[in-house]
Amino acid sequence: GCNWDAFWDCLTDMYGEPIFIEIIGLDVIEREFEDAAEKMISILRRFKHYESSFEKDIQIEIVSSNRHICLE
Repeated sequence: GCNWDAFWDCLTDMYGEPIFIEIIGLDVIEREFEDAAEKMISILRRFKHYESSFEKDIQIEIVSSNRHICLE
């Protein structure tokens, strides 16, 4: 199931450390889980900017067959 609160908690538990997150297969996620892909990207974008002093330590890349997104 989709437990976005738990996803958020897992992400924020890592704050303070350099973090690289790479999601591969966004097109599959979009096809199989529809709205979940948008929600996931929204949460990852919020996480990237959660605390400005750690923004530079967090890299998030999302890859699909036809696009490559680096969250800034």
